[in-house]
Amino acid sequence: MNRIIKRYITGNLEKTLYDAFVADTRSLNKSSKLYSPQDIFNGKREGAHNPKIHQKNRTITDKWLQDALNTKVETKLPKIISLQLPLILKTLQRLRATNNTHFYFKLMKKLNSTKIHWVTTSHATSVNEFEDIVPPEFYHELSNMLYKLSLRMKSFKNEDEIDALSKFTLKLISQYLELLEKTKSKTKCNSSFWRNVISVVLKSKSLVYKEQVLTLIDKLNVVSGDANLCEILKDYTNLHFYLETDQLLKLEHYIQSCLTLNKPGKSKKTEEIQLKLFCPLLVRTLQKYIMCGMVDSYDHLAKLMVLDYPSILDEHDIATIDNLCESNALTTLSTYLGLSSLANEDIAFNNLRASLLKQDISFLDILQKLKDNNIDPYSTMYVGKLDFAIFKVEGNKWPNLKYWKQEFPRILNHFKENKMPLPVQIFFVNTLMKNLVGDRYVGYVIDVLQMLYVDFKFDLPLGDCQKDCAMTTTGYHPLFKMVEYGTSAIMCSFELFEHMLKLKKRGQFEFFPEDFSYLLTIAGRLNDNMLFNYYFMKYLELYGHQSYDVKTKLWSLPDRLLWITGENFKFGISEESLKTIENMYIENGGKQLTRDSGERVFKLFYNKDDQTTDDGNKNRADSFKYKLQDVLRNKNLTEEGYSAQTDFYYADLLVSLLEYMETAHNPTSRD
Repeated sequence: MNRIIKRYITGNLEKTLYDAFVADTRSLNKSSKLYSPQDIFNGKREGAHNPKIHQKNRTITDKWLQDALNTKVETKLPKIISLQLPLILKTLQRLRATNNTHFYFKLMKKLNSTKIHWVTTSHATSVNEFEDIVPPEFYHELSNMLYKLSLRMKSFKNEDEIDALSKFTLKLISQYLELLEKTKSKTKCNSSFWRNVISVVLKSKSLVYKEQVLTLIDKLNVVSGDANLCEILKDYTNLHFYLETDQLLKLEHYIQSCLTLNKPGKSKKTEEIQLKLFCPLLVRTLQKYIMCGMVDSYDHLAKLMVLDYPSILDEHDIATIDNLCESNALTTLSTYLGLSSLANEDIAFNNLRASLLKQDISFLDILQKLKDNNIDPYSTMYVGKLDFAIFKVEGNKWPNLKYWKQEFPRILNHFKENKMPLPVQIFFVNTLMKNLVGDRYVGYVIDVLQMLYVDFKFDLPLGDCQKDCAMTTTGYHPLFKMVEYGTSAIMCSFELFEHMLKLKKRGQFEFFPEDFSYLLTIAGRLNDNMLFNYYFMKYLELYGHQSYDVKTKLWSLPDRLLWITGENFKFGISEESLKTIENMYIENGGKQLTRDSGERVFKLFYNKDDQTTDDGNKNRADSFKYKLQDVLRNKNLTEEGYSAQTDFYYADLLVSLLEYMETAHNPTSRD
C-alpha cells in the first residue's frame, strides 16, 4: 500500500499510525508480511514448513487475510497478492464499530507491508512493480476511524494528540487529492470523507490548519473542476471553525449572509452533498444559540432549517432540539419547527409547565404540584423533563447548614401531612443529591445528609432511590461524583467503595463505569499507584468480562474508561498490559475474572497482600487500609492542598452515615 503519511504523530498515537502506514516493509518482522495465496493455504511461510505448525502460529489477522484472498481471478503479476476489497473493508468496519483500535491498525499494518492486487465487485484495481494505488475506499474508511478517534479527545486534556492527528489528516487529504488526480474518471466525491477529515483537522481550533484546509479545497477545485462543490466545502469549513471556536458573532453573520440553498446554477447532486454536510452543524449551531439565549439568531436559523432544509432533520435531531426547547421553555420555537412532543404530552403536565417555570416558585411547591397532578417524575413520559427543578432546590440563595436545619422539618412535615407519594419523595432525594454534589465540598454534603437522615429521621434510604432510567445520577451513585470533586477525599472514596462492595455482595447495589471513572480519577491524584491498581483490578474482577464480545471474540475497555490508557496519564495502562488482559478473556471465553484464571493479570497490578474484603479476611482488609493511610500521610505522595487529617475525618463521618442509613432503614419492609 502506498505510504499515506509522514512521521507527524507523537507518543502512542504516533507509534500506532506510523507502524500502520509509514514503516518501511523491510523493517517489519516476518510475521507482518503478506504471502502468496499458495503459501498461506499450504502453510509454506518461512519458519512454518509444516501446515500444522503454521495453523498453530497463525494470528487472527492472518485468518482475516486468508478469508479475503482472491482465488477466482488470476493476477497478471504472480508476486503480488490478490485480495477482495469488500471483505477487507467489512472487517475494518467491524473492528471500528467494536472500538478495537489495536486490531484495526494491526490489520492496516499488514496491508501496508506489501503490494496488493485489489479485486472489487465491479472491477480490479491493478498495480505494477513501480506504482501502488490505494483504493479510495480505504481513505473513506480511515477517515471514519480518525473521526471516531477525535471524538474521544478533549481539548483541555489531549492537545498534543489533537494537534498531531490534525497534521496527520492534512497529509491524508493531500494524498487523497493525488489519488483523485490519478483516477478522476473512476473516483466520485465522497461527502462523508470530507466531513470527517475537516472535522478532525478543525478539532485543533487552529486558524493555520483551517487555512491549509481551504488551500487543499482550492486544489480539489483544480482536480475535480467542480466549483460549486468546493464552495460548499469552504462554507462548511468556515462554519465548522466558527462553531468549534465559539466565535458566535462570526457564526451568526456567516449563516445570515452566506448560507443559503437554491442558488442559481447549483445542481441537484450538489444540493444533496450540502444537505448531508450541513445538517449536523446546523443542529449544533441551533443548540448553541438556544443555550446562549440568542433569540434573533436561533429564530433566523429555525426558519432557514424549516424552509431550506425541510427533509434533513431525522428523529434524533428533532429529539435533541425538542429537549432543548423544553428545558428553556421555548414553546413557540418548538411549535414552529414542527416538533411533536409538546403537542403530544400529557395534558396535566402541559398545563403545569408554565407554573413550574415561574421565578418565585419553590422546590416544595414543585413537589406538591407533581403530587396534585399525579405525575411520576420517572415514568417514560416525564423522565428528564423536570431537570430544571435542580435550580429550585436552594432557591436564590447559597444556603448554609442553618438553612437546611429550618427547611428540612418544613419539607418532611409537608410530606407527612399530605401523604406525599413515593415517586415524588424519590425525586426529592435524587434532585437534592444532584444539587449537593455539583459544587459543594465533601464535608458539607455529608453534614446535610446526616441532618436529613440522622437528625430528622427521614426514612427513605438512598438505596431505594435508584432508578434505571437515570442510572448514574440516582441513589448512591452521586456520592462517587462527590468524592471526586473533593480535594481531600481519597480515603473517603476508599471507604465509600468498600461499603458499596458489601452492598453489591448482598445484591443491593451495582457499579457503573462512571463510578469507576470517578474512583480512578481520585486515585490518580496520588504519586503511588497502589489505590489505582486496586480500583482497576476490582473493575476487571467485577465487570471486565462484560466487555468481551462473544461474536468477534474481542475485548476492550468501555468508552468511559478509555482515558486511563492515555500516555499523558501517569498510571496509564500500557498497550502490552491491555493485550494481556484481552488474551486472558479470549482464553477463558469471556468468563468472569478469578484469581486462578487471571493470575497473569493479578501479577501486573496487585501486590500479594493488596486484597481487602473480597476474601473475607478482615485483618488483610485492615492491612490494606493502613497501608493506604500511610501513603496519604506522606506529603511527597499527595497533591498540594490535600489534608490527610481532613480526609480521615470525612471518611469516618461517611462510614457512620452509610452504616446508619443501612441499619436504621430496612428496604424490604417498605410498601
